[in-house]
Amino acid sequence: MRFSCISSTIDRLFWFLRSERGRSRPLGRPSAKSSTWNLVDGEEVESVVIVGGGVIGLCIAYNLAKEAGKSEKVPRRNITVLEAASSTFPASSSHNTGCLHYVFPEPFGEDITPLGKYSYELWRSVAEEHLQFNADTGYRANSFYPVVPGEGRGINALPNWIEPQKDWDIDWEQSGPACATVGLGIWLERECVTEGVDIRTSTTATGVASAENGTLKSVQCSILATGESYSLPCQKLVIAAGPWSPSLIQSLFPNSTLDLQPSTNAADWMVFQNLNPVTADTTSVVFFDDIVHEKLEYGGRNNGSIFVCGRRNFTATLPPPGKEDEPDKIVLSDLIQYSRRFIHQDIEAGACPALPIQEKGRSFRPSTVTGLPLISEIPSEKLSRVESEVPTDVFLCYGHGSYGLTLGMGSGKLMAQVILGLKPDIDISKFTLS
Repeated sequence: MRFSCISSTIDRLFWFLRSERGRSRPLGRPSAKSSTWNLVDGEEVESVVIVGGGVIGLCIAYNLAKEAGKSEKVPRRNITVLEAASSTFPASSSHNTGCLHYVFPEPFGEDITPLGKYSYELWRSVAEEHLQFNADTGYRANSFYPVVPGEGRGINALPNWIEPQKDWDIDWEQSGPACATVGLGIWLERECVTEGVDIRTSTTATGVASAENGTLKSVQCSILATGESYSLPCQKLVIAAGPWSPSLIQSLFPNSTLDLQPSTNAADWMVFQNLNPVTADTTSVVFFDDIVHEKLEYGGRNNGSIFVCGRRNFTATLPPPGKEDEPDKIVLSDLIQYSRRFIHQDIEAGACPALPIQEKGRSFRPSTVTGLPLISEIPSEKLSRVESEVPTDVFLCYGHGSYGLTLGMGSGKLMAQVILGLKPDIDISKFTLS
């Protein structure tokens, strides 16, 4: 019997103990010596601080680490990720089905599809190039199954943990790959640490300091578990804190006039133990929206668990960073009833006990009223009410809504290119604050 929270903790502890190269500090401990610039092998290098260790923040760090130092035109950077939670990939980053696709609803579908296709291909390339990615995440092509009313077409493709019905069809036009989000978080963190990224959990940014010419000099950090505070060198700051990004910007830059128009988008979820044998086909995503006429999504994981989430909540109150909100008991009860109906529980012709619940909670998705994400440097007039020719070197990657995972790798690479002063691979004009 394996529990996702236990296996995730063990994996992360193992990699932290081996991460001397990455200087990963699970409790956000500061370096013994602070200065305006960081020294790497005796060389002064620019420091990039990313606030947010979810899928967006880690994808930015991963792509920055991969790109920086490739040539003299793109010198290496010192990269630090700050995450308020006790581990990376918290909140909605790990609590989703793991579906990867580029089919988006209107009215923003046409604008976001190029980014979706770009990110989709990057995830596919990662799966082709890294065998460990597939082992960690259970990534499989064509393992996303939207179920619709029908006559039984395609239902034999469903994973063994689903109880198929003869009046279902699989909508193959919407199918795509899927992966286990817990494993994806472990893989991303490991890759970042291997590339030298400094990851500090239980840590948040509480202030910024600038030089006389207005350029960034440092970020003030606070370790949430102890209250200890210290200064971290920073020449470029990236806000990728999910739904907490708007309040973080206001806290760090009190004179900011930036209005991100955040929109509440929460969902309650549960994780069950999978009582069926774990096979190569276990990692799958199954949508029942068209069967139950409301949002109902399942994600089978290669660690022996099944994730399920239900209807959206547009009135919930966002908790402080690193904290959790209680899910709605009625929604959880409905998820249990649906799961008894749709999850296969008949093993070896014997009656199974009630589905064991491993976890339950509520996730908040960082959403904008336009439905479009932001991948942009924040202009000076929006950050300090004063126009300046000096770049702010403060960047924002935010507002991916329910598509943070599927858009993560593409957004991370594009944000890295903007930070490094490179031309983005695709047109991002619709995602900027200009």
